[in-house]
Amino acid sequence: MTTELILTAAACALAVGWLARNPRKGLSTGPIAAACALAAGVWAGARYYQPAIVEADVTDRPAQVREGDYVSSSQCQTCHPREYASWQASWHRTMTQVVTPDRVAADLDSAAVTAYGRRFEFYRIGDDFWVDMDDPDYRGDGSAPRIFRRIVASTGSHFQQEYWYTNGNRKLNFIPLTYLIEQQRFVPYWSVFLRPPLPERLQPMHYAGIVNAVSWEANCINCHTTGPSPRVADTPGAPVTEVAEFGIACEACHGGGAEHVAINRNPIRRFQLQLSDAADTTIANATRLASPLSDQVCGQCHSVGFPREAIDKSLRGQRLGFQPGEPLSRTRKLVRVAAIAGDSLLQQALRASPDYLETKFWPDGEVRVSGREYSGMIESPCFARGEGAMKMSCFSCHEMHPDEEDARPLDEWANHQLKPAMRETAAACIGCHADMSGARATATHTHHEPGSSGSLCQNCHMPYTTFGLLKAMRTHKVDVPSIERSMATGRPHACNLCHLDRSLQWTATYLERWYGKPIEVELTEPQRSVPAALHDALAGDAGQRALVAWAMGWPPAMAISGAESGWTAQVLLGLLADPYDAVRYVAFESLRRQAGFGELGLADYDYVAPRDKRKAMIRLLRDRLRAADPSRRAADLVRSKRDPEQFLSELSARRDDRVVSLDE
Repeated sequence: MTTELILTAAACALAVGWLARNPRKGLSTGPIAAACALAAGVWAGARYYQPAIVEADVTDRPAQVREGDYVSSSQCQTCHPREYASWQASWHRTMTQVVTPDRVAADLDSAAVTAYGRRFEFYRIGDDFWVDMDDPDYRGDGSAPRIFRRIVASTGSHFQQEYWYTNGNRKLNFIPLTYLIEQQRFVPYWSVFLRPPLPERLQPMHYAGIVNAVSWEANCINCHTTGPSPRVADTPGAPVTEVAEFGIACEACHGGGAEHVAINRNPIRRFQLQLSDAADTTIANATRLASPLSDQVCGQCHSVGFPREAIDKSLRGQRLGFQPGEPLSRTRKLVRVAAIAGDSLLQQALRASPDYLETKFWPDGEVRVSGREYSGMIESPCFARGEGAMKMSCFSCHEMHPDEEDARPLDEWANHQLKPAMRETAAACIGCHADMSGARATATHTHHEPGSSGSLCQNCHMPYTTFGLLKAMRTHKVDVPSIERSMATGRPHACNLCHLDRSLQWTATYLERWYGKPIEVELTEPQRSVPAALHDALAGDAGQRALVAWAMGWPPAMAISGAESGWTAQVLLGLLADPYDAVRYVAFESLRRQAGFGELGLADYDYVAPRDKRKAMIRLLRDRLRAADPSRRAADLVRSKRDPEQFLSELSARRDDRVVSLDE
């Protein structure tokens, strides 16, 4: 029996004893309520002082060790119940978890998955989960022996979840599968990133490489835990990697709380702080820190860069843990493309990883992958040139805990952790650009009707040009749309992500008419004659194809571009045969949203099935689409004297097949 139950039972016994000594009171509600309150209080107190997970005897995974200033989020709940509740509801909390029956998104009770030409079988024994799989460390001839291992940890819980098994030591070993939560299915880990296609004949050999290349200690631990301390013992034996707490917990953003907890046990001090509304100097609060220290709390994870000790030889052997309120530069070397030329340390690091920039940035240095929002924001004029309250910040749009007046359910807030109305209005922008407020001013500036998708600042100045988690996301570099930059970088133009059926020439004409800025480059014939989205879908690189495929399933773009006529369905069917797994996935999801074409039998299509099976399914889907008789075909959008079908065929033949690999 646990301590809590013993104490609760004792409280109940006191209540019964009181009733026994006061028979005239009968079973009145007063004593019972008092007993229940006492029991609840004793139980809560016991919970307060007991660790959430007992780690003393853990030997088969990294342990949660409360060293130094770390005390764990369990110490925050009593004084900060509302903030604790919203953190509990957040996806930050569940970024890394110890596996228990209530924390796994997949049905691991009894499941079997085939990937890499190998079979994975999952079992539940009591409250533990196990995997039966080929031994990735086998290097002999013939079939690899099977291993039966306990699954001890998970990563992710919002869109995807991955699992880690133990070999009986503290090192986490990767199961090279990803569970897609919305689709309720496992797929190969390789297939959830924009990665170059892997020939099917090589997939079985690639299996061991993925298992051993994905290192929780080297990568995931840094941003998916609190107080990470990844290290390996100098002597042979088990790794001794530790964390203060799994997931992104309170102290990841507020810093170690030991002093804060100790000094605030004094109720008089707490009361005085409440009356004065003064900042508590024993803990960091990002919203009270001066810029840029406030945003660097987010930037510790949401940025492109290297841990300093990983690239600076003078720091080797040290473990530099970021503490909120200190300069991020002490622990992390940010990669800003425009500043690389004058930074010898970064140049040295990049020479060791020659493809690094291509996997993170567009050619002009704008971030291309998700999860790096801080690196995008700091390149924005709103951040670089803003001052005081007029300076852009992460907290211009986002909030880590909703206000008391926020009526939204926590699960709605948790999806993006945005302030109220930030998704559907221009509230964040109007705070600085007051001259743009009001229907007349909005229409004058945007040349779109108020309330339309074209009147929303974000759609023009923060378009969906980054990719990750198998979808497009908004860039966090606030900038003015530019035809010249789109042509120079290949990045889709904001206007053409809404107006999918229009060419770059059409966009250039309107921008000159509305804003008096003539185009300064010469457009090619396809850029003049073919819708930009169609051009990228046929001739673009894999990253461009993924973004355009996503836009074809984006409701505002579908409504504007006449998707119901069937032309986007035709294009998306073509992308179901794309060599990149991620492009096929995005095209499939967008195709399912096509009005009138969602009943084509898409349930039979599997984006990671062998090529022959996918080809057969695509042929069937094409026949069904022809039978549905789309009223508008892709060739109908071509504005050229040449034969449209031939023109599009030539574009497809010139598809940009250079290798694209995006590291989220």
